[in-house]
Parts: sequence; C-alpha cells; structure tokens
Amino acid sequence: MADFKIPNLCGASEQLNATQKQFSSVIRGLIDGIEDDASTLAANMETAITELVSNFKVMMPELPALPNINLQAQLKSLLGMTPGSAQYITLLADITLKFGSALTAAGYSLSTILKDAAKAIAGGSDICSVVPNFEVDAAGLTGAVEKAAATLHPAAEAAVEELAIFVDNVNFTEAQEAAQEIFDEYSEMGEKLLSANAGLFRVAENVRNVVAEGLNITLTTPQDSLSYENGNGLASRANVAPSGFSSQPVQITEMFNEDNVGLSEVELAAPRPLEVSFSPIITLKHKPIKIIKVEGWVIRSSRFRYGGGKKGWWPIFHQDATNNYFIDYYVLDDSKLTITGRGQNIYSASPNEAWFKVKYTYLDKIDPNFMPPYEEED
Repeated sequence: MADFKIPNLCGASEQLNATQKQFSSVIRGLIDGIEDDASTLAANMETAITELVSNFKVMMPELPALPNINLQAQLKSLLGMTPGSAQYITLLADITLKFGSALTAAGYSLSTILKDAAKAIAGGSDICSVVPNFEVDAAGLTGAVEKAAATLHPAAEAAVEELAIFVDNVNFTEAQEAAQEIFDEYSEMGEKLLSANAGLFRVAENVRNVVAEGLNITLTTPQDSLSYENGNGLASRANVAPSGFSSQPVQITEMFNEDNVGLSEVELAAPRPLEVSFSPIITLKHKPIKIIKVEGWVIRSSRFRYGGGKKGWWPIFHQDATNNYFIDYYVLDDSKLTITGRGQNIYSASPNEAWFKVKYTYLDKIDPNFMPPYEEED
C-alpha cells in the first residue's frame, strides 16, 4: 500500500490517502484530549469521526441494483406462459443462453429438467425438488453456478408437542415389590440369617483359624465358601459367614461416651462433669482383626512429657508396646477392649461428649458380590 505521506507517489489512491490522514487525525485528537472530560472529548471528536465515516463510504462500492437470475424462478415463469407464444420462445431462448452450457457441464439436460418441472406443476408439487438451484449474475459477467438447495419455509403452523405420558412398568414394579418383601423378611429374621439358609442367603460351614496382628482370628476364605453338595460337580458359593469373610474387610471408627465405657455405680452417681481415672471396658460392635488407633480424651495428667500436659485426644497403645513414654495401655479380648495403666490420666467427656474412640478393621459377615438363586427357608 502506498505511503500517503509521500506526495505524488505512483499507485497512491486519493480517496484512501484522505481516509488514512483522517484516521491519523482522529488518533492524535484522542491522545491530545486524554486528560479532558469525556463529554468535552466526545464533542471535539464528533466532527472528525463523522468525516472519517464519510471517507469510508466513498470507497465502498455500491451494491448491484439487479438481483441474480435464478433458474428455478425462470422456469416457473416460463411454465406459466402459453407454449409456442412469442414470450415463451423469447424466455426459453434466454434461459438456454444463460444456463444451457452450465447445466450440460454439470451433467443436466435443460429439456429433461423442463419436462420434469412441467410434471411437478401439473401434479401440484413444487419444481424446486426437480430443478437444480442455478444462478447467474444479472449483468452476465460470470457463468451460471449451482448453489445448495434453498431452505423451504413452512406454510403450516408448527405441530403441537404433546406432553409425555408416563406409564408404570408393571414388570419392574412387581419385581421391586417382590424384592422389598424379601428384604422385609430378612430384616425380621435378623441374626437368624447367620445360622441357616434362607431366601437369597447361603451360610458358609467351613472356617479356618489364622493369626494376624497378634490376634487369633476365625474367618471364612473364598475357598471355604465353596460347596459341591449339589451332585452335578459344580460349586455353589455361600454369601454369609458367621465369622466374617477374609475378602470383606471393613474399617470403622467407634466413639464411646459415659453410657458405654463401663462406669462403676459410684462414678455413675457422681456429679457432672465427671472426671475419673479408671480402667474402662469398651465393647466393640464387631470383633476386630486389627486395631488401628485407640485414643482417650485426657483433661489432666500427672505426667506431662507427652502433649505438654494439654487436654485433648491422647493415644493409648497395646499392652505389648515397649514405649513407656505413654501412660495407659489397652488389652483386647475378643471384642472387649480394657484400658489399663497407672491411673495417672484423668479422662472426661470431649466437646462432642465422647470419652474414647477406637479405629479398627473387622470382617463383614455378608458378601454382597454374590447372590445365589432364591430358595425357601430351611
């Protein structure tokens, strides 16, 4: 592009140069008035911007006054005339001149298209489905080109969408009700499920004893849950194990308050808040296979080496722990946990009213991954 700052430069456009100069003038005006009020700056720039817009309009070419000539529209006009008339012959010649060669190059035949269009009109159809969408500019400067089929505009009103009607699935509802009846039956059976086959539950008969984390554990392995009593050589699997499945470990944290830490009658009758130094017996909901952590809420201690004597959750270790740094220990017998020690820790209720908390792992007695066929209770 020619530089408008160089006078009499070959290739320069007077109109473009004027527009560039005006654009530069607008930019300088904005920079010079950057500290002015917005209203003052807008008033000063209005004239310059108006002139700039005028310069742009001068360079913009005018849109053509005549629309493109469309083959579909021309054939509709042609088929509305009397065949053989002067108007018909003249328009057909014009259509052939403007579109004939382009149609032939695209693999169409004007005579075939004309026949198909006449049949469509006679049958009450629109010719747009049988006549390709060719257009040519009104001045005839370029050849005819084919365009995509024009989008049709509906003349009818839009269909009203009816709201969906939900129909209950009878089979699903019946199956759901049957399953609910089975679960209600199981809830009434309770621990009875752990001793006899019933419904969808099969009780494992085989167990084995193992030692883990220093604990003697009775459990049922996946192999122990298999049974070959059906006589066909195929194994069936139990999904209930009274001692727990080795494949179903569950981790849980239990909280214990003064109602379930084995307080004596004297301690139960003492005024609250109760502060005691004692050897509570805690009964866990499940038989643990591993004790992860035992803690008690200590409010005072005669030994302050751990925790600086601050009240809070203090760890309580197994009796075999060799670290004498801590005061109290616990002894585990089946699912009963007894906290013992020198009695130098003073326990009380924590802000959430819990005295002790135990985090441990146990074996679930139900294997939800297997569901045998339903059978009546033995």
